[in-house]
Amino acid sequence: MADTDQTTKTPELMIKTEHLDTLRESLKESGLNVSELVDGIHETRFDVDGLEVSATSYSGRQST
Repeated sequence: MADTDQTTKTPELMIKTEHLDTLRESLKESGLNVSELVDGIHETRFDVDGLEVSATSYSGRQST
């Protein structure tokens, strides 16, 4: 995914999954801070805080 609003050159972990809701709830239950789901043009995603690296989990959208 291209991140045009990225302000730093710090590496970011991108995690692709087909089980976005399940992963989000599991990370939330483990005590990590997770953002709300965000619908992008090509994907739905959420950010995860509380890790040693910046992380975003996402799921691609199906073409119709």
